[in-house]
Amino acid sequence: KGYRSVSDYHTNVCPGDIIEISVDDEAAFDYQWQMSNDNGQNFTDIFDNAIYGGTDTRYLSIQFSNDIDGYYYRCFVSNIHYNGYTTAMQISGDTENPTITSVHEDLTLDAGANCEVSLPDYTSELTATDNCDIDLDITQFPLPGTLISGNVNAVILTVTDDSGNSVETEFNAEVIDITVPEITSTHEDQMIDANENCDAYLPDYTTDITASDNCDSDLEL
Repeated sequence: KGYRSVSDYHTNVCPGDIIEISVDDEAAFDYQWQMSNDNGQNFTDIFDNAIYGGTDTRYLSIQFSNDIDGYYYRCFVSNIHYNGYTTAMQISGDTENPTITSVHEDLTLDAGANCEVSLPDYTSELTATDNCDIDLDITQFPLPGTLISGNVNAVILTVTDDSGNSVETEFNAEVIDITVPEITSTHEDQMIDANENCDAYLPDYTTDITASDNCDSDLEL
């Protein structure tokens, strides 16, 4: 006679969930649950511990973790009339990606020294939801503090849950120069002698001026 293990929670199980599977037939006197970690090829008996409970009863409880993702379970049932194995059932972990709920548009950053800027940390501005996890891991590439410059700087924010499922969003950070050059030389008022027509030619003072800029080393004077 055949038996069947049943459960309402055998796929997309979250880490930490308590799963209960059971044997349909109540006529058996003895139960021994087994597990397989090689896709149901070989089974070994399991016993009550931090992960499993009720291993010698009709109801097996499993505290799920990623370490046992994909394991198969079956039960050996017997009484004075018959004995046999239930069909095997696989317990599969969470495969659902988180969902990013915040909006991340392209932005501009003011250039600093050497026409560069230190990339801010945008991870705190990202919000996301997940079917399993409340506290999600959020990372940024390039890392916060990276010096960037130019028009194209792709910033990628990635959200990962405890099961390794991830989703990302990307935006561009353009570095623009809005800082005016700084004149570093001193130029005082001057007097120029007039010619016979009471005129004077204005000298070229551009060669006397010195200036600096955060972006340009060759300034137009």
